[in-house]
Amino acid sequence: AIGGAQTTIDVTAGEKERQTLESMLVTPTSRSSIVVGKFISIFIVSISATVLALGGFALSLTFGGNFFPDTTLFDAFQLALAPDTLAWLFATTAVVAAMMSALTFALFLWTRNFKEAQSYTTYLSFGVMIPAFAVSFGGAPSEGVSYLIPIYNATAIIKELLLGDINLTHIL
Repeated sequence: AIGGAQTTIDVTAGEKERQTLESMLVTPTSRSSIVVGKFISIFIVSISATVLALGGFALSLTFGGNFFPDTTLFDAFQLALAPDTLAWLFATTAVVAAMMSALTFALFLWTRNFKEAQSYTTYLSFGVMIPAFAVSFGGAPSEGVSYLIPIYNATAIIKELLLGDINLTHIL
């Protein structure tokens, strides 16, 4: 969810400190083009961080048994997901990445300097982890209203998908 936070800090508070934001705003490029360009770059970094993290997780589960042959841990975890489940997982993480990219962009643009923006990253991390842990260590939400809570809903959907349940009502 916060894989693009450092990029966001650099293109917002970092540019304020380097005093390059003002010079960019006086160019003939429209302000909306600048905002969209910055958002897309943050989103691409967020998605890339997510794909790399999930890829590393999948590789460790797939090939970890070769490096630790005496453990039965890797036999318990079999990574076998259907293509439609993988597509829904990617779509869910892409929506979270887009939401968090927009949120961090707006938040860090408001900050005065690099250090202040970095301090907000810690609070943002906890704001993401607490709802995710609530779903991970608790049961899946039974009420449809629970799926309207950001991060909580995405974690619940990912949990359902990994357990083999594709519920389009929850996804929507």
